[in-house]
Amino acid sequence: MEPPAFHGLHGGDGSRGKTSPGAGYALGLGVHAGTRCHGGHARGSGRPHPLRGGSMMKQTRRIIRLMIVAAMILGMVSYAAGSEIGDAFEDVLTSQWYSESIDWAVTEGIVSGTGNGKFSPDSVCSRAQIVTFLWRMAGEPKPLEASAEKFSDLQPGAYYHDAMVWASEAGILSGTSATTLSPDAACSRAQAVTILWRFSGAEDNYTSYFMDVPEDSYYDPAVAWACSRYVTQGTSLLEFSPHKPCTRAEIITMLYRMQRKGTEALQSDTI
Repeated sequence: MEPPAFHGLHGGDGSRGKTSPGAGYALGLGVHAGTRCHGGHARGSGRPHPLRGGSMMKQTRRIIRLMIVAAMILGMVSYAAGSEIGDAFEDVLTSQWYSESIDWAVTEGIVSGTGNGKFSPDSVCSRAQIVTFLWRMAGEPKPLEASAEKFSDLQPGAYYHDAMVWASEAGILSGTSATTLSPDAACSRAQAVTILWRFSGAEDNYTSYFMDVPEDSYYDPAVAWACSRYVTQGTSLLEFSPHKPCTRAEIITMLYRMQRKGTEALQSDTI
């Protein structure tokens, strides 16, 4: 497209039609003011015009090509990042609701797979597993040896040993009897939210409205906290299913949501 003519501009001496050679350059046009551009040249200048139509078109095409290549590279990087957890575990697809939580937990060293390239997201989570996950989040604190002696069902050297003793010492985990912690027992939804609630400070400022959560139950304040903080939700509008066993995917997702801060902590997701 031909740039506009600048006839009649005032020159530096106040006259019309007589402008200094630098006036056009000051406007970024690269031509003398008071001239027209024809065929990519400034009349009277004899120099090629920098805004020549063909050159501009080539430059524009080059920029567009570079932008397309950059977008393709970014897309490939994003795809690779999104496929990372799927590559690590054959039973965890990136499209699953829990994939982000598992990716976070694996990256943080909180959880590992169950072997043979699998994570087993739908397997029932034991009391030992949830406590061990939480213990790793806390930095693997060393418990007192004396505390371990009173529990008869903790095997020395087991992966969960220190975690279970620490959780008991910290008041996060209650025993199933005076001398047992039942590490291999399935962790129910009520137990899971209670463990996380105690770990987070046991706030009692929330209210639960689920029909299957009695007000005098040990887990009522924990359920209210967990749902108010979007750590988990009910299994229906009026039911929480407190005695239903938790899966590994559900536990990891609760942990992930519990540690979110700021506006992220207010995100409502569906388990």
